[in-house]
Amino acid sequence: AMPNSSVYTYEQMTVSYIGLNQLVPALSDRNVREALAHAIDKQTLVDTCFGEGLAFVCEDVFPSNHWSHSENVTVYEYNPELSKKLLEESGYTMGSNGYYEKDGQVLHLTFDMASSSADSKAMAALLQQFFKAVGVSMEVIEQDFSTLAFTKLLPGNATEETTADSFQMYTLGFGVEADPEEYNDYFSTSTGAGSWNFIHYSNAKVDELFDAQLLMSDPAERTAAFNEIAELISQDIPWIPLFNKAGVTGLSSKVQNYSADFRGAFFQIEKWNVAE
Repeated sequence: AMPNSSVYTYEQMTVSYIGLNQLVPALSDRNVREALAHAIDKQTLVDTCFGEGLAFVCEDVFPSNHWSHSENVTVYEYNPELSKKLLEESGYTMGSNGYYEKDGQVLHLTFDMASSSADSKAMAALLQQFFKAVGVSMEVIEQDFSTLAFTKLLPGNATEETTADSFQMYTLGFGVEADPEEYNDYFSTSTGAGSWNFIHYSNAKVDELFDAQLLMSDPAERTAAFNEIAELISQDIPWIPLFNKAGVTGLSSKVQNYSADFRGAFFQIEKWNVAE
C-alpha cells in the first residue's frame, strides 16, 4: 500500500516437510507412509495457507532451485482413494467412526508442530482434514520451537536417543546452508544420543552414496550422486516434502539493480544503486 514501492518475491533454498518416525509401528509400514503422502493436496495447502507466489509445491527433499535437486523423484499425487486402497492392503479396515483400524486399534497419529505463526496453524488444521478424509486420525500437538527441537527431536538437549515414544510425525523447514552434504546427518544410518537422524531412517545404498560423494571432485559426478540419493529417499518416504517458501521483501522504487540472493535480501547489496 506504500507509494513508490513494490513487493519482491524470490524462491528460497528451503523445504518444508513432514518427518515420519520410522520406529512407530504404523509408520514403519511403507504403505501407510505412501497413503499419507497421497492424502495431501499440496497445491490447495500452498494456496490456502500462503497465497499465490509465496510458496511453491515441492516433491524432493532437496530444494527445487539447488543443483542437488532431481527431476526424477517419485511424485505422490493427491489421490485419496489410492490412500484408502494402500491402507486396506496393509490390513486396515474402516471402523464405524470413519477411521481405519487394525488389531482393534484406530490409526491415530500425533503431529508435532512449532506454533510460531498463523500459517503453521492453518497448515496443521488443513493436514488434519486431509488425513481425516482418508480415515486417519491426527492429533495436533503445538509447542514452541525449543520444545519441539530439544525435547522431542533431540531429547535431553541431544543427550538421549529418540524412540518410538518421542514423537510420531512432525513438521519443520530445512534450508541448505552451503552444501547438500549436511543432509548426510539427517539420512545416513545412525543411532545414539544426539543423532540428527531422529526419524531412524536407514537405506544402505543412501549410506554408500553419501560416503562416495565425499571423494568426488567432478561436480557432475557429485550431482548425479545427490540426484540418486534424492530419488531413493523419495521412494522410501521418510519425509513428505510439502513446499518451498518464497522470500518476500519490500522495495523502494529508488533502488535499482536489485536481485535477492537465496540467502536473504541483502547478500547482493553491492550491486544495488539508489537513484536520486
